[in-house]
Amino acid sequence: MNPVLRDDPCGKALLLGNEAIVRGALEAGVAVATGYPGTPASEIGDTFAAIARGRLLHFEYSVNEKVAFEVAYGASLSGVRAICSMKHLGLNVAADPLVTSAYVGPVGGLVIVSAADPGCHTSPNEQDHRYLARMSWIPLLAPSDPEEARAMTLEAFALSERWRVPVILRPTTRVSHTQGVVTLGPLPPPPSPREFRADPRRFVPVPGIARREREDLLARMREAAIEVDSSPFNSLVRGTGRLGIVATGVSRAYLADAIDDLGLAGEASVLGIGTPFPLPAGLAASFLERCDTVLVVEEMEPFLEDSIRSEASGMNGKVVVRGKRDGLLPWAGEYGPSVVRAALARAAGRPAKEAGAGSAGVAPALPGRFPILCAGCPHRSTFTAVRIAIGDRAVYLNDIGCYTLGYGPPLRTADALLAMGSSIPMAAGIGRASGRKNVAFIGDSTFFHSGITGLVNAAYNLDDLLVIVLDNRITAMTGHQPNPGMGVTGMGEAGPDLRIEEIARACGASLVRVIDPHDQRAAAIAVRDAYGSKGLSVIVSRAPCPVHLARSGAHEDACYEVDDSRCRSCQITCGEAACGLAGDEAHARVRIAKRVLAHPSGTAGGMSPCTASCPANLCVQGYVAAYQAGDASAAVDINADVYGAALFGTAAVALLFWSAGAVMLGLVVRRSGWRTSGIPLSPSARTSSAASRILPRANLPSHPTR
Repeated sequence: MNPVLRDDPCGKALLLGNEAIVRGALEAGVAVATGYPGTPASEIGDTFAAIARGRLLHFEYSVNEKVAFEVAYGASLSGVRAICSMKHLGLNVAADPLVTSAYVGPVGGLVIVSAADPGCHTSPNEQDHRYLARMSWIPLLAPSDPEEARAMTLEAFALSERWRVPVILRPTTRVSHTQGVVTLGPLPPPPSPREFRADPRRFVPVPGIARREREDLLARMREAAIEVDSSPFNSLVRGTGRLGIVATGVSRAYLADAIDDLGLAGEASVLGIGTPFPLPAGLAASFLERCDTVLVVEEMEPFLEDSIRSEASGMNGKVVVRGKRDGLLPWAGEYGPSVVRAALARAAGRPAKEAGAGSAGVAPALPGRFPILCAGCPHRSTFTAVRIAIGDRAVYLNDIGCYTLGYGPPLRTADALLAMGSSIPMAAGIGRASGRKNVAFIGDSTFFHSGITGLVNAAYNLDDLLVIVLDNRITAMTGHQPNPGMGVTGMGEAGPDLRIEEIARACGASLVRVIDPHDQRAAAIAVRDAYGSKGLSVIVSRAPCPVHLARSGAHEDACYEVDDSRCRSCQITCGEAACGLAGDEAHARVRIAKRVLAHPSGTAGGMSPCTASCPANLCVQGYVAAYQAGDASAAVDINADVYGAALFGTAAVALLFWSAGAVMLGLVVRRSGWRTSGIPLSPSARTSSAASRILPRANLPSHPTR
C-alpha cells in the first residue's frame, strides 16, 4: 500500500516532503487536485496520480499552471476542498486569476502549493513569492520539514475556509525532497460531489463588486494577522542573553544545528516563523523587547528581515537587525548548515573555529560535468539533423525541457532561452530585428503549456520562422507525466490524442511536416526544405523517450550482430578499420564498388550512387577531384556549405574533411587512373559535382552566416 494511504492515526511513516503534503491534503478531505509538473513540486502530482482513484473526485495534470489553478478554484466554488501544485515559476502563470480569487474568496478550502527553488537547481531564476502573497493579500505558510508540511497542508484548508481566501503553501527544494518521519492523522471517507450554488453578487467581480470585496479582503486579513500570533507554526523560545535569531522555512533546521554547535542553546532567543505572511506582529514585538541584536535567517530575499526591521523601528533604534542587508548572509543561492553556522558565529561574536568543532569534515568537490541528454534521446538526433541542414545561418531559440541540453557544443542549438513557450515569440522578434530566419525549439508538453499562443501570433503577424516541436511522447524532464498529446489523462483514463501537427495547421502554419529524427538523411532534408520555405513552418520531430519506454516495459531488448556480407564500412581508417577488421586497399575498393552498384540510378534529389553509398555523406567526385587539383578549400565548400559545416562549423569540418581527405587520397587518389562511378578523378570533375551533393543547392535561403 502507498504509505500516504495508510489509515493509521498516530502511526509513523517515512515520507518525502511532497508526499507529506499529499497526506495532509487527504487528511483534510481534499476532493479535487490539479497541477502542472515542475521540479521541485513534481512528486505532489505524481503521488496524487497514483492514489486518485477511489480517494478523490478528480485529479488532473493540467496544460499549465493557470488552468490548474482555475480548475481547482472552480471546484472550490462548488464547496469541495481543492489543491493545485506547481513550482515557483508556475505561480507567475497563475497570478492573474490568483489575485482576483482573493477578492472573491473560495467556498471550499483552496490551497496552492508553490515550491521554491533556492540555488536554481532546476530553474532559470530564483523567485520569492512571499512578495506576491503580500501583494495579493493571500496568507502564506512555509514548512521547515516533512512533518510540518503535512500539518500545514491540513491546517491550510481550515484557514482558507475560515478567512475565505486561498492559502499558499511554500516549501523549498530541501523540504520537498527530504524524507522525514511523519505522524499520520486520521483519514476521512472519500469526498462526495457538491452542487454549485450561484451567487453573482459575490462570484462576478465587476468593478462595483470588486471595490467592495477589496475592502472586505483587507478586513479579513487584519483578523488573520491577529490570529497567527497564536498559530502552532510560530514559536518563541526565550534565551538568557540579548541575542535574538529569527528563522523561517528549512533555515530553522540549519539554525537548530548551528545553535548546538556554537553552544548557544539557552542563551539566544529564537523566533521561528511558519507564517511569513501575515507576520505574527504581536509575537515579534514580544521577542524584540528582550533583544539588542537580531539575526534573521531566510533564503532568497530579505522579506522577513525587512518585516522584523519595520517592527523594530518603533523601538527607538535599540535593536540592530542583521542579515542580508548588512552582508552577514548571502542574498543568492541555497543555504546550508555551514552558511548559517558562520553567520551565527559572527553575530554572536564567537570565534569561527568553534563553528567547526565536532563537525564532520567537508568532502572535496567532485569534478564538474555539464548535464547531457540521455543515451538514445531523440532530441540529439533532431539537433544533429538541424545543424546539418541549417548550420550557423539561423539563431536557435530554445525552451524549457530536456532539450535545453542542446546548449553548448557539440549540439549548439540554444543561443537564447527565457521561459516556458518563449522560444517562438523570441525567434519572431529576433527575425524582425535582424532580417534573419530563425529556428524555435519547443517540446510537446511545453507546446501545449504556452506554445500555441506564440504560434498563433507568428501566423497572424506573418512571421518567417521555423518551429521544431520535439515530441518525445511524454513530459520527460519532470518525471514522465502524461500530456494532451498522449491520449491518456492523469488518472489513467483514455482520452483524445491531440496531434500537434493538426493543431499547427489550425493555427495557420503554412508548412507542416512530421519527421522521425532517427532517419537522419530524411530529417535533414525535411529541415532544409522547411527552412527554405517562406513563412511559418512547423516540423514535428516525433520519437518516444527511450527512458520512458524502458520504464514502461514497452522497450524490448535486442541483441545485434554484424552481417559481414552487408557491411558498409569503407575501410578508410588510419591503420585499421573502425570495426576492428584489418583491411587492405583492394578489399576497400571491392566494398566501395559493391555500394555503388547497390544504387545504380542514384537517389532522390539528383544524388549520385557513390554519394548515396558514402558513409561520410560526401559528394565523392567533386570532393576527391578538388583535392586532386590541390584546392582543399573547394573540397570543403563542395560539401560543407550544404551538409557538413551545418553540423560542425566550417573550421571543424575543414579539419574533419582534411583528415578524411588525407586518408582517402592515400587509398584512392594516388591511383590516378582509377575511376569512380564512371567519372574520371580529374580537375574537370569539379564542374559536374553539384548534382551529386547530398543536399542540392536549390531552394536554399540566402541568409547570412553567423
